[in-house]
Amino acid sequence: MKPLFKSHYGKLPEWDGLPGSAQEYLSYCLRHLTVHPLRCYSYSNFKKWSLPLRRRENPYFMLFEKGSGLLRIGENAERLNGGELIVFATGVEHSFTPDPGTTSETTNLHFQALVNGAVDFVGHLGLSGVYRNCRWVNREVFFELSTVHSAEPPGKNEFMEAQIRLMLWRLAPKASLISQNLIGRLRLQPALRLIERELGNPQLSLSKMASAMNLSPIRFRQLLHEHFGLSPLQFLQKARIERAKTLLFTTDKSVKEISGLCGFSDLNFFHRIFRRLTGVTPAFLRVTTRH
Repeated sequence: MKPLFKSHYGKLPEWDGLPGSAQEYLSYCLRHLTVHPLRCYSYSNFKKWSLPLRRRENPYFMLFEKGSGLLRIGENAERLNGGELIVFATGVEHSFTPDPGTTSETTNLHFQALVNGAVDFVGHLGLSGVYRNCRWVNREVFFELSTVHSAEPPGKNEFMEAQIRLMLWRLAPKASLISQNLIGRLRLQPALRLIERELGNPQLSLSKMASAMNLSPIRFRQLLHEHFGLSPLQFLQKARIERAKTLLFTTDKSVKEISGLCGFSDLNFFHRIFRRLTGVTPAFLRVTTRH
């Protein structure tokens, strides 16, 4: 039987130039990665088009096929001249100002990618940025992705998920945070797996997370802050909101049901934490993500 979709990818990249600890950590992340395709659309933009300053609550790829102008991502600015692949991380402000008189053609592929169902892969590794000369990705790849998303044939989600995984796999060695101490992050994996399993348990405690690593609560708190910059409570709340976003993106469950599934016993408290971490309400995020 012929495959339903074409394959545009050859051999996956070898990571020989990376330290062993980096290869081990990336392999762990990719093995425990959950990917949810959200949407993919192609745009032909008129001469007066520009992208005002904005942020999104999910990462996305943009293939900047044609045009020129100035792209801003966070505090960085780069010139685009066509053919670039851009990765936008969750919550990072960005804008684009085209050169006068030019038109642009882009394809945007939105997705969610979580390690252990809790850690945003793109933001965690610092993948946000502009990538040039990516010969393994081209207009045909993104055109097929946007066509599949619109036509919704059988196997749509599986196909889109596979392509997103391959792109993340190829980009991972280029991550800006890959040189950090990764062995320490690997030590935290027992606690992260526990959090993934018991995220819906309102009684999940600091002592239980620390016990999963045979550490005292104080030492666990120090280690988590050292590698993620968050307290256990902050990390747990962020993980629960990421799970809530997944359910908002991919299901029709009510906000109340989602809050309970994510370990919140008080709906008002869920709304407050959700808005504090995302800047929007759950209902607003669901509507804007699906359109």
